[in-house]
Amino acid sequence: MAEGSTAMEMKQNGHGASETEKFPMSKFQMLKNLLVISFAFCFLFTAFQSLSNLQSTLNKEEGVGTGGLAILYASLVISCMFTPSVAIGKLGCKWTIALSMCCYVVYMAANFYAVWGLMVPASIIIGFGAATLWSAKCTYLTQMAVWYSKLTGNTQDDIVNRFFGFFFMFFQTSKSRLNSSINC
Repeated sequence: MAEGSTAMEMKQNGHGASETEKFPMSKFQMLKNLLVISFAFCFLFTAFQSLSNLQSTLNKEEGVGTGGLAILYASLVISCMFTPSVAIGKLGCKWTIALSMCCYVVYMAANFYAVWGLMVPASIIIGFGAATLWSAKCTYLTQMAVWYSKLTGNTQDDIVNRFFGFFFMFFQTSKSRLNSSINC
């Protein structure tokens, strides 16, 4: 059986039923995907959070920056109730994550010419994209951790905690530290 095969079969011994179980990814592919999603979120949110922190300064004419952020978070709250389950159900986790990240790019691009006519739709788009992004990310990491735990024989809780710990280790590096440099 090849290590890099996409449908890995494994005979479980001891703890579970001794049936042949199929996994959509190998251990290496799961770890690679964890690394890719962690870096992708780190890079995406480094750009987004830096831009968000500067909205009241860069786009202060007519309150476009802060108004756009208010619209963004209002649409995020509303969309959290409806869109994630539909998007993940129709597209799957990977495609939902990819398309949701594109919503962030739309918002960042709208900031090149920040007027109400562009910022309002871009803020609504990112609000809907953010809801689906975080839900799909959690679902994807949890599912990979469950598969990985079955392949390695570790408990699901241990692997889920490791995967999320690894993810947030990278994600937290995207946080800007403007306040700490201002207070010096």
